Amino acid sequence: MLQILIPTDFEEHSYEAVAYAYGLSKSRQVNIILLNSFEDPFVSGNDDSENLYDDGEITNDLLQKLESDATSGMEVFVQKIKKRLGDQGNVSIQTRVMRGLTEDAIQDFEDANDLDLIIFGIQQEESFMKKLFGRISNTIIDNARVPVLVIPDSTSGLQTDNVAFIVDTQVRLTMLFKSFLHVYPKEDYTFYLCGHPQETIGPEEAKAALAEEAHGKINFAFGDVKHSSKAIAQYLREHSIDLLVCRNEKVEGFESIFKSSITEKLMDLAECPILILPEADKATQRGD
Repeated sequence: MLQILIPTDFEEHSYEAVAYAYGLSKSRQVNIILLNSFEDPFVSGNDDSENLYDDGEITNDLLQKLESDATSGMEVFVQKIKKRLGDQGNVSIQTRVMRGLTEDAIQDFEDANDLDLIIFGIQQEESFMKKLFGRISNTIIDNARVPVLVIPDSTSGLQTDNVAFIVDTQVRLTMLFKSFLHVYPKEDYTFYLCGHPQETIGPEEAKAALAEEAHGKINFAFGDVKHSSKAIAQYLREHSIDLLVCRNEKVEGFESIFKSSITEKLMDLAECPILILPEADKATQRGD
């Protein structure tokens, strides 16, 4: 059974993430865990925050109302899902409401549970200030130890026929491919390998790397794309790519204030879902 965590704020992009998860149930059982978190307005971020408010009754009443509102919102959202998508025998839905920041709640839930995938939808049109100070989605991706599937709001369909990998070595390709097959088990895809001409491995190297996993049933097409988000996004459009698979690439430290990673830029530009795999050290922590 595929265990999928979907953070939700009950908006349309969250519904699209659930709809995509339903599509993954065609050949297996899927358990969807819907997670909503509400922030504690009394927590200021310092160690003495619990002493800032002496009236515990007011505090508890407000927290109970916030939790009740989140629980009610979750119930309405699940009803919406079942009305629009129906009941499917291969899909089960669980719900969880947690207190705290969204990114912290997701990390805590992942730490305590055995997940296969995190899916969330994003709105690509956002204000400059919101992008400057970072999306919650970037933090989720950076912290995740399992693959994260991002569904941009410009995604036009749920089919997965043409799949592109951003690769440079046989080892990288093998890791991407194994993670991909764990989520998408069918075998009639066309795969596109894209990267810089001097860095991308060739057809024979790729087939050798994937011989065991591919079982000889995969059609390959190779594209030379310089390592820039705009060039990759253009390549995805020209080849009608349904899914992009890549490793997370972070920009850390002071540089991150002014510079975005390739992964982050592609979330703004791509018109297809992006399966983002954790960094090698985090994948190793969970045994991949």
